[in-house]
Amino acid sequence: MPELKISISEAAHKTLLALVDSSGDTLPTVLDKAIENYRRYVFLVQANEAFAALMGLKQISSPNKA
Repeated sequence: MPELKISISEAAHKTLLALVDSSGDTLPTVLDKAIENYRRYVFLVQANEAFAALMGLKQISSPNKA
């Protein structure tokens, strides 16, 4: 796997390390899981918005709108 470098906030880094410690997973595994969960979240938000539009319903804005 190629090595990639990204910049994240210090708070995100501390949270990431805490998740690694508490889960026992490796850092890349925790990142992979987090990215997959976020991808699913965005998909469901978009699906919900599309359904609301089809049904002519008021859209409920997400607190973490991507």
